[in-house]
Amino acid sequence: MKNKILVAIVLIAIFIGVLYQDSDQEESIDTDIELAIVAEASSETTELEQEINSFLSDLYPSEEPGISTILARGDEVLYRQGHGIANIEHNIPISPDMVFRLGSLTKQMTTAAIMMLEEDGELQVDDPITRFFPDYPTHGYTITLRHLMTHTSGIIDFLAISEFSEIAKTDLTALDVIDFFKNQPMNFAPGEAWSYTNSGYVMLGAIIEQISGQSYEEFIQERIFTPLGMNNSYHGNFKRIIPNRVTGYAMGADGLENSDYLSMTIPGAAGALISNVDDLLTWNTALFGGEVVSQESLAEMVTAFVLNNGESADYGFGFDVQTLRGQPMISHTGGINGFITYAAYLPESDMYVGVIGNTGFQSRVYEGNSLLAMAIGDPYPANNFQSVDSEILSAYSGEYQTTRGIHFEVGVDNGNLSMRVNGGSSFVLGAVAENVFYQENSFTHFEFVEGNEANTFDLIFHTNADGSRGMVARVLD
Repeated sequence: MKNKILVAIVLIAIFIGVLYQDSDQEESIDTDIELAIVAEASSETTELEQEINSFLSDLYPSEEPGISTILARGDEVLYRQGHGIANIEHNIPISPDMVFRLGSLTKQMTTAAIMMLEEDGELQVDDPITRFFPDYPTHGYTITLRHLMTHTSGIIDFLAISEFSEIAKTDLTALDVIDFFKNQPMNFAPGEAWSYTNSGYVMLGAIIEQISGQSYEEFIQERIFTPLGMNNSYHGNFKRIIPNRVTGYAMGADGLENSDYLSMTIPGAAGALISNVDDLLTWNTALFGGEVVSQESLAEMVTAFVLNNGESADYGFGFDVQTLRGQPMISHTGGINGFITYAAYLPESDMYVGVIGNTGFQSRVYEGNSLLAMAIGDPYPANNFQSVDSEILSAYSGEYQTTRGIHFEVGVDNGNLSMRVNGGSSFVLGAVAENVFYQENSFTHFEFVEGNEANTFDLIFHTNADGSRGMVARVLD
């Protein structure tokens, strides 16, 4: 937009110069200055694009699965590009108009739907869930919609239940999925802690359906996608023919393979939507521009929940509430079979980034936050890795697990710490301190702290470089 304004100023100056050729030389000098400003702005944009292209091309070779990326300041798109392959079998490259699974970026739209229903007078975010599910076993606690939206309910994440693989390929209703997890023990009392759980969002989807009388898919289409002109956004039904849909990939024992099938009826309001980067920018612009919910509702969505002990959960309604290079940041990641995604917004700079990719084993936080940092002129420095005494590394070796069932195997490989997550491929970590280790080309890092028992350690798993909330994994006996 700034460039367009400057171009208009230059054209006006030139037009005036033609009319008054005999006037002062000063006007000609003014015109030259304006032209220089336009040239400089254009040069800056080109340099940023070149910097981003170089950065992303190193991460995503043209012959491998990759990402679609958009970076914008307000309504001015600074970068929009695809890197890598959308379908390996047909050798189709990724273009930015292509459609990817969003995974948990879906949660933003789910919470917006709940806020719409609150504005319609149909519910309140502090309603107890027993208003909608009278027979839900709350163990004597009051669990509210607010707890569900902020991951502070204490309800187990159904993905952590060992029998989940038995239902993963089955088409179920949201109520069926709730029946699958509702009799599991609580992880903690509501509001006592923060623990990411998709279960709460499946429940929110069921509430949307109950109140509206529509399916979740119909409600989101009618109230969000259609009014905003998000014409490349859908519920990710496998049977539906969707133009420009990309293929998702996983890393198997012998290399790349097609990702496992997962019925999209199961994640539902927690992760079943699909879209492209253009529509994600449209969504963010409309949401923060007051076109989706009121400014009061939006403020509530992006305000971090305060736990019972007074500490911040760093999470609002479907949004992480964090910082990037000292600026407030509203963001979220998404992960689902074959896809990992990320979107972030800096309100102070009016900068937005969306990074959606078709592999299930690469972080998009690193890419997205690096682009934002470049765009605001404060890029991240490279990590300086150091050696750590072998005895210290050996002390960290072992198996760790989070309350959500994420399993970490830590070992030593040629003088470096190595790790496997949930039985996947092993990767080497680089040390930036005796107890802090980073994954290469990632902000993902692992911090080892003293455990509850003598001579034990807990592992704290971080996905961001700017003091993000960590997920604790405790050592297994």
